Amino acid sequence: MMIALTDVFETAKDNMDFDRGLVDSARDPQTLDCVKLRIYSWVKPGVTLSYRQILPKDLGHIDHATRPTGGGILFHSPHDLVFAFVGNLSDPRFKGRLRDNMSFATVPIINALQANGITASQSISATPVKENRDFCQTYENPYEIHVNGEKIAGITIRRFRTHFLIQGLIHVMSNFPWFPNLYRPYFSRGLPDGTPAFSQALAADLRGAFQSRLNESSILKS
Repeated sequence: MMIALTDVFETAKDNMDFDRGLVDSARDPQTLDCVKLRIYSWVKPGVTLSYRQILPKDLGHIDHATRPTGGGILFHSPHDLVFAFVGNLSDPRFKGRLRDNMSFATVPIINALQANGITASQSISATPVKENRDFCQTYENPYEIHVNGEKIAGITIRRFRTHFLIQGLIHVMSNFPWFPNLYRPYFSRGLPDGTPAFSQALAADLRGAFQSRLNESSILKS
């Protein structure tokens, strides 16, 4: 069973705190086969960073928060799509290496984008960039997604005692209008012709794609 949530908050901190709470609320031993999926549209320009990082001082004036997961600094534009996926580590659908469970986000994102006429892949960026592991946009993760040679979706995962949490961001909108030019090398151009209306349509298709992915996994495990 999948519980789909659409809760959205104005601040980065409230959104990240809510995702952190999803893990705590999923620990009921009677809900082994239950997963939680939250997909929502980001409200205002913001920055999130790994729980292991410290925010650069010159970004301190921007709405920001620490994620309960890892990865690098992410720039969130208004109407970007953000999601959280919580699964039980005892669920047979999620056996194997922890990072392999990230495909439960990768496959639905690719399918949802393609349903909206956008060709996406897990291929490495066509345009080489200077790696800076403090920023999500400049290093490669084989589970993340590219459109037109640029990383368009960042995905990260963290294991807790009984559950795992996947968090992800789809860059629907460009970062360039919203953040200091100093950080331009770490910005996304967003999806081609990305609009708020497109973001809403993509969110609906993404929920359906996650459900299909879980249904396929349930058949395989039976």
